Amino acid sequence: VSSRQQFDETQSQGEFDVVLSDFSILGFERLQVIETVRSMRPEVPVIIITETGSEDIAVKVGRHGAADDVLRTPGDISRLPLAVVSVLEKRKLEFQHQRDEQTLHEQMEELTRWHQTTLGREDRIRELKQEVNDLLASNGQPSRYRSSDLAAEW
Repeated sequence: VSSRQQFDETQSQGEFDVVLSDFSILGFERLQVIETVRSMRPEVPVIIITETGSEDIAVKVGRHGAADDVLRTPGDISRLPLAVVSVLEKRKLEFQHQRDEQTLHEQMEELTRWHQTTLGREDRIRELKQEVNDLLASNGQPSRYRSSDLAAEW
């Protein structure tokens, strides 16, 4: 796109995986495009294409949340496809990490619920086993549970 209006229309209309932007785009002040994308679609990586390779610009681009920056020079612009693949792979890994963390969190919650449900019931189970053994003994039958099953385990 070549203007802020086209950018806003494009961003609101469609699905896209990455934003490639010039350092200066009509209607935006310098790195405002990064802030706009990050505020509306924080999961979408932004690659900024710059005219110069100054360290100051690279730091500013990184601080504003760009995934990468590429110089417009013939030698550097050739790495643009690699930069796109790299940021998309990183995004994929981040999503997988988030899914794994969510799964782990859910499993920990389930384990915590199970622990809270079973906590303190061991003594009652031993008491019930003893009652079964006592009832069987009073009827002249052999015990069903061994004494080791009735002893506290801690």
